[in-house]
Amino acid sequence: MSDGTMDVLHTLERNFSAQLHAKDDLSISQSTVTAIKVSAVAEWSNNNKYPDHIDLPMKCRVCGDKASGFHYGVHSCEGCKGFFRRTYRMKLTYKPCPYLQTEPCKINVATRNKCQYCRFQKCLMVGMSHDASRFGRMPREERIRLLEEIREEENDATEEDKHRAELKELADRVHEAFSDIFKEKFTLLPQAKSTYRVKTEDGVKDNGIDDTKPMQELTEAKDIAKYCTESLLSVVEGLAKFAKKLEEFRKLDLNDQVCLLRDAAFEIAMIATSSRYIADAMWFPLEGVYIKKQIMHDLDLVYLKDKVKFFEKIKKLNINERELALFSVLALAAPDRDDLAEREKVEKFQEIILEALEQELRQTHANHRILLPRLLHLLVDLRQLVLEHIQQVQKVMLMDDPQYPGPPPLLKEIYGL
Repeated sequence: MSDGTMDVLHTLERNFSAQLHAKDDLSISQSTVTAIKVSAVAEWSNNNKYPDHIDLPMKCRVCGDKASGFHYGVHSCEGCKGFFRRTYRMKLTYKPCPYLQTEPCKINVATRNKCQYCRFQKCLMVGMSHDASRFGRMPREERIRLLEEIREEENDATEEDKHRAELKELADRVHEAFSDIFKEKFTLLPQAKSTYRVKTEDGVKDNGIDDTKPMQELTEAKDIAKYCTESLLSVVEGLAKFAKKLEEFRKLDLNDQVCLLRDAAFEIAMIATSSRYIADAMWFPLEGVYIKKQIMHDLDLVYLKDKVKFFEKIKKLNINERELALFSVLALAAPDRDDLAEREKVEKFQEIILEALEQELRQTHANHRILLPRLLHLLVDLRQLVLEHIQQVQKVMLMDDPQYPGPPPLLKEIYGL
């Protein structure tokens, strides 16, 4: 109990004691005294919960900047007050925000001048009105309402910060698992010093390959097929280890885990190996070989040309390794796969991965609004690429050519052959 409350009780006791001594005929039961005490304490607490002079952390209801006063019915800064006044007096209309139907702009101190349409909509949403152009001391009712809103916003902000931290922790775990399994074998180390350079139509480019061993260009179709098959097999073998490192995946039904791994294996292989495509060539650093894009065209390697198109699309998006790792898991967490027993759990798995990816893109890319839809469209492209690849493998198997042996048993299972 607070000191203020104790003072109230002591005052009540003194008053009633004085009354009882002054009037001997006054008969008041102990329960009545207790009830009056409780009522007085409640009244005191209610009056002091929202004192008349309270130091509120006044912020602009539109952008969050420091409020200069109570303008047009809400607390706002000088900037938003002037913006609303100009809009109203000059009868200005603003071009609708192009992202209105998808993700309207978030108005804050940094973004308030970037989209006038969303800023004005925020003004209206928080209650700014020319009819409420009242200035000066805030009424008690308004002060109470505002204090409650501030408390709610603080609670919401705390929950939002906690959720963002959870998404970051998830992204960290996904990236760590991806690096542990794939980085050494399937991606090019960014710290590698390059002396190998490739001539392209745009000039000479570094390929990012370390020069610890001589690199050999592959020019024979059978050799190219051999290295590509071995590379794909290595990715598929590492995929299960990668997925098992993720707690969210391990919580899924065991049969669902198998279905997701089987159906997403080729798609994740394409995503994971996309970082090997640099400067118009596919690089295999551990094997010490590379394949030029021109050779693929000269030999009419259709099965590779389609994949190169996908690699070029994903390269243009300029996503980093953290985002590539999350994108790989997004391909894995597909609730529309066949034979799933607990589809709802897979949907929740997909949702949290999508949120983590969206947060990463928002932090590192100015064009994050259009980047995420493009990545999602690439998942559709991957589905088509899988079908075409399986058809090409079937044709090779029908040829029964010793130079082009069929896929190993694990890949046959992945292809459903």
